[in-house]
Amino acid sequence: MIDSHEKLLASANKQTNVLAYEHTWLIAFADVDLNRAYQMHSIPPFNDASGETDKFLNNMDVIWVSNVFAARRHTFGASKYLRYTLHVEPFLKRAIKNGWTVEEVENFGKIYKRPAN
Repeated sequence: MIDSHEKLLASANKQTNVLAYEHTWLIAFADVDLNRAYQMHSIPPFNDASGETDKFLNNMDVIWVSNVFAARRHTFGASKYLRYTLHVEPFLKRAIKNGWTVEEVENFGKIYKRPAN
């Protein structure tokens, strides 16, 4: 993340709702409102028929998808893999169609951003 810190830090501020697997790094180094910085554990590792997870993701302004978060492999407990593939990945596919932008970040992954109003 050292190589990509400038782009990551520039993507979030105190008015940004941001979801990141690297939540601890985000709140330690970025000038963000702690109440607007969310970790992947805010999303369940199972299907959610209630719609609450979609509502949650729709409230995000920025979503960091690191190569680690998007890795297609089961980890201990498989929670990271399930949270990404069940919720974040499908949401981002729809979000791109609705105007979200995606920025490739070398040595990190991607930053997805909601379009400005």
